Amino acid sequence: MRHGVQGDLIDVLATDHLVIQEIFSRLENAPADADERRRLMDEVAGELRRHSAVKEELLYPLLRDLLPHGEALVAKELLEHQESERLLLHLETLSPGQPQFDEALSTLIGSVREQIAHEEKVLHGDLAAHCDPEKLRWYGTQAAEVKQKVAARRSPGGEDGLEGEALGSAPAV
Repeated sequence: MRHGVQGDLIDVLATDHLVIQEIFSRLENAPADADERRRLMDEVAGELRRHSAVKEELLYPLLRDLLPHGEALVAKELLEHQESERLLLHLETLSPGQPQFDEALSTLIGSVREQIAHEEKVLHGDLAAHCDPEKLRWYGTQAAEVKQKVAARRSPGGEDGLEGEALGSAPAV
């Protein structure tokens, strides 16, 4: 964690990155066992989707409000998310033993690693420089709620009771 700041939005996103990178490493070093590779692929897909939801629901609106170039920055980020989701959907149609699976997985890993590097170098710095620490902490607590909503939607019957559920209001700081 950065300089004693605990649980803020930047910390949540950075922790997600560590988890995603660790799963990528396990995938890259996984034996040819198709079941294990599928399990790891499903695990990383869930992590990526929860991470993307946090960015889309919390980070991007914040960047749009805080940065003069926020709208253009977010538009680029959303295009990258669409490409990652397209690759995830494609991977879900393939079996881990197929050569196309390894090609698509390699493309996804490379693309996400580039996104992570950019996010940590640019977005996190911009956010830290332009956002009040208290507001960042509040958004950090909201990230857990966003992730829970995504996990519930992805599980059987999970959408019940979540439609239209709103997050609390951000502190006016």
